[in-house]
This record gives sequence, structure tokens and C-alpha cells, in this order.
Amino acid sequence: MGTLYLTEKQCTEAREYLASAGKTANELGEKEILRRVAVSLGGLELAAPKAENGHSASFGVKKQKAEEYANTALKLAEELKSKSGRAEAILLKARIEMAEGHWPEADSKFKEAIAIYEALKQPFETAKACYCYGTALKEIGRDEGEDFLQKARGIFEHLGAKGWLAKVKTHEK
Repeated sequence: MGTLYLTEKQCTEAREYLASAGKTANELGEKEILRRVAVSLGGLELAAPKAENGHSASFGVKKQKAEEYANTALKLAEELKSKSGRAEAILLKARIEMAEGHWPEADSKFKEAIAIYEALKQPFETAKACYCYGTALKEIGRDEGEDFLQKARGIFEHLGAKGWLAKVKTHEK
């Protein structure tokens, strides 16, 4: 539920559900769920417009929290020997680097995550990574962003992922 709320930019609800899921997973020792929660909380730090107390949080604080969650997710993915989990954590790190304006680092991380998902033959995750990379490229004025959005669009169309397809369409020329 937390991830669904995050996708819809309903940050308060996302944080509540993710905190609950993290607590339960921790009590049960469920590392895979903890990894997924860490990635989602990292994404939430990048997406959330307000801090918990309702005041604006500085980007530095939000970035630091997002990095901590990304590092936790990466560590858990390595413990679990999860290539997909590694790709998900790397994609979060790419988004953090992009938000900081560190394009070369972001670029290599986006490409690494996409390559892992392609090697694992995970089309939905590949498409999401291409969408993130394409929007990041367009954000800095790079024309090849359109290529990655088209790739994401083709995969989402093939899979029938209408919600993600609509997101892609909002960024196309």
C-alpha cells in the first residue's frame, strides 16, 4: 500500500504504511521486505514536499536520508544475493545523484540499473528504469531522453501498464 501511495504522490499515507511495513518486517526478520521498504522510503524522501512536522525540509537533509535508505537497500540486496534488488537500489542512487546535479554519476547508475534489469529479463522494471532515465535526460535538455521514453512506452504498451503509459505520455514531445 505504501508504494501505491508513493506512486500517487500521497506522501503522508505512503510514509505511514511504509513505517508499519518496516516495523513488521523488522520484527519478523524479513530482509526482502526491509529492502523494498528502504527503497520506497528513499524514493519518498526525494518526492515528499514537507518534513514530518509540516515544515519544509532542506534538500540536504532529505538527500542524506535518501542516501541512507539507498545504502541500506543495497546492503540488504547484497546479503540476499538479489540482482533485482541491487538494480532497484542503484536506480534510487541514480535519482539521488540526478537531484544533486551530479550527472556523470547519475548517468552511469541509470545505465547500470537498466542493464541489470535487461539481463534479468524483467521488462516492467526495465521500462520503469528507462522512464526514470528518459525523464532525467530530458530534464537536462538531452535529446536521447526521448529514445528512453519511447523504449519505456513500447514496453508498457506491450504489458498493458496503462498507469505507467499515461506517465510516459506526459513527458513526450
